[in-house]
Amino acid sequence: MDELFNFAIPALLSRGNLPAVASEVKSELVLLSEQRLFGKILSHPVIAKVQELCPVRLVGLDDLITTSEKYGMALTYVLHRAFADLGTAMTDHWLMFLNADFVIADGSLRNLLGHLRAG
Repeated sequence: MDELFNFAIPALLSRGNLPAVASEVKSELVLLSEQRLFGKILSHPVIAKVQELCPVRLVGLDDLITTSEKYGMALTYVLHRAFADLGTAMTDHWLMFLNADFVIADGSLRNLLGHLRAG
């Protein structure tokens, strides 16, 4: 979780990333985690900064990680769970998947948003 709080989310908060996107389109940050960590996640100061820009929704994955050798398959199901609740409207949304160890450069999401809008 250190990578998420110390690197990935701060990079996401760079001016040309989530702030740029959230200022132009309705946004939500969905974090997938073990439920026992929800309190720690929601109380972290970097998450408070995200919540100034958009809602943060936590989705549990406890039931999907049953054995360590099936982690790859569980991750696929977890990612699906992050947007499955949109139902048929999922095709009306842009979904950007990031892992906790992704550090995106400032301006990456603003650039991506331009490409998404262009089709």
